[in-house]
Formats: sequence, C-alpha cells, structure tokens
Amino acid sequence: QPPPPTLGLGPVPHVELAGRGMAVDAATAGPPHGGEPREEKKGGGAGSGGGSAAVGGKSGDKGEKDTGWRRLFQRFTRRLIIFIDDGIDKGVDTATYGIKLMGPTFVIVALTLIGFVVYTYFVHILRHITFGGLAGQIATTAQGLFFVLNALYNYWMTATSDAGKPPEPGDEAQILVEEASDRPKPRICPKCKLTKPMRAHHCTICNRCVLKMDHHCPWMNNCVGAGNYRHFCLFMFFLAQSCGFVVAVCFLVFDDEGTGLEPDEQSCIVASFLISFSILISLCFLGGFHAYLAVSNQTTIEFYGNIHARRMARKNSQRWVNPYSLGLAGNFQEVFKYPFSNPRWLFPWRALLAARCRSPSAGVVRDV
Repeated sequence: QPPPPTLGLGPVPHVELAGRGMAVDAATAGPPHGGEPREEKKGGGAGSGGGSAAVGGKSGDKGEKDTGWRRLFQRFTRRLIIFIDDGIDKGVDTATYGIKLMGPTFVIVALTLIGFVVYTYFVHILRHITFGGLAGQIATTAQGLFFVLNALYNYWMTATSDAGKPPEPGDEAQILVEEASDRPKPRICPKCKLTKPMRAHHCTICNRCVLKMDHHCPWMNNCVGAGNYRHFCLFMFFLAQSCGFVVAVCFLVFDDEGTGLEPDEQSCIVASFLISFSILISLCFLGGFHAYLAVSNQTTIEFYGNIHARRMARKNSQRWVNPYSLGLAGNFQEVFKYPFSNPRWLFPWRALLAARCRSPSAGVVRDV
C-alpha cells in the first residue's frame, strides 16, 4: 500500500492495528504485532505488579504472624500439660508417702478411741448400771466384752494378715490353675514383676500387687484384699455392735441418774456416747456398702468400673451380669467360708483350725 501524502509536513510513521485496518500516530500507538512492549507499558505493568506484590506481602506477613502465634500457643499448651502431669505425679507421690507415714498414727488413734470408750465403761458407766443388780452388771459387761474382743481380734487380723500375694512367675500351682481355667492368662506386673491375675491390682502405697484388692485402708495401715477381707467385714460388724452397745448403756445411765453424775463422769460419758454414735452412723453406710459388695462378689475397685459396663449394657437394652458372681449363697460363702445359716462365720478365730482352701473366683490357693 503506498504511503499517504505528507501535505508538506514530512513523512508520518504509522502502524496498522491488527483486525482494525486503521492507521494511528506512532506516538500514541502500541507496539507493532509481535514487537517488544513499550517502556510505558512495562513501567505501568511493573507498578501494578508492585502493588499486587505489596498486598501479597502484607497478607503473607499476617499469615506468618498467625502461624507464629499458633505455634507459640501450642508450645505453651504442651508445656502446661507436661507441668500439670508432673504436678499430679508429684502430688500422688507426696500423698503416698504421707499415707505411709501417717498409717501408724491412724492405728494409734483408732486403738486410743477404743481404749477410751472401754475405760469410760469400766470406770464411769458400770457402777451406774442398777438393773438386775450384780448379775445384770456381769451379763451386760460380758456382752460388751464379747463385742469388743471380736472387734479387736478382727482388727488385728486385718492389719497384720497378708492381703493376698500373687504367685511368683512360673509357680507350679499358678500354672495348673491357668491351664485348667478358660479365662485370659494373667499378666506380669511391670512394677513388682509378679504374676498379676485378673482381679489383682497394684497398690502404690504398699508397692505390691494384691489379689482381689478392695482398697488400701489407712486405719489398718494395710491393704484389704482376698486374704483379709473377711476379717475386715467382721471388724466393721462387731465394731458396729460395740458402738450400739455403748450408745444403749449411755442412754440407760442418763435415764436413771440424770443430773446426779459428777462433772468428770458426765463429760467422759458424753464423749464416749458421741464417739460411739458417730462411728455407728458411719458404719451403717460403709458396712452396708461392703455387705452389698460381699454378696455380689465385687470389690470397691470393680464396683466403680462396673458402673460404666452396667450403663452401657442398659443403653444397648441388655442385662449386665457379673462374671465372677456365684449367686448370693455362693458369694457369701466365698467371703466368710461358711453358709449364712451356719453361725460359725461370725467367729473367725475358728479359721485358725481350718485347712487351706481354694477361692473359686480369685483362682488362687490361700489360707483362711
């Protein structure tokens, strides 16, 4: 195509826009098709790119700050959890050592309270028992001694008897029991390195495993388990009888003598009455709970664990059954060694004459 006339102004450069077929001034036209971009366009592109980069940089800085705060919070949370765990462990260790040190103190306090009530009876109460004369005093005293001596005997047996030591690994008796049983094989305790049957638990205070462990009693300074649970239950039974006896004779003395008591006598009798009445009320709840555990063949540890199992079974419209239960009569006889109809279960000192027997639920051989 021939160039347009110049009209005397000299040649005017022109370019053709692709697809438009029109010429424009080179000063305002963009680069020819396939040419290099102009300076202005490059500069403008750089400016808008710089703005985008600036916005991106701000959002990136904000994201980095959020990530930094999140990491700091996670690190603080982990350290806080570790600190709490260490505090709980130290608290448990401190409580364990405290109970170990305070155990003999609880025993002394218990024996002191029993001794004070017995002293009050013989010194201040007995001479005010007037019904029946001397024979009435002898009969009343004999009844009280029967209760308190049985309570003291069972207290001594609970505090000094072995609560139930698991057999050593590889013990022949335990191997025979395991082979004859369809239950899961016992484990090895990682702390005391002894065989750990299904119903055994490790006591952190005694630092040993206990067969059919119920709890660690600070008043006994000993664990309560398969070896002494019978004596523990009978101690609570006879102690409740003793407290009821003291409450009854105190009522009789106050009813007969009234204000005729001397101040020292009255203070001792009132103190013995309050001690016995408080212990009696406590034993009504504690003894009732352990009576239920005995006839249902559960321990205190198992009872709290079975609450969840019973709740889940009820949720699934099922009936939960204790796998160790032998029935009411069987459970009672397993704990007290005699049927309920045989009154010899009330006299544990007769167990000294009994031979070794086997516990059907604990799966071990032990003395009774």
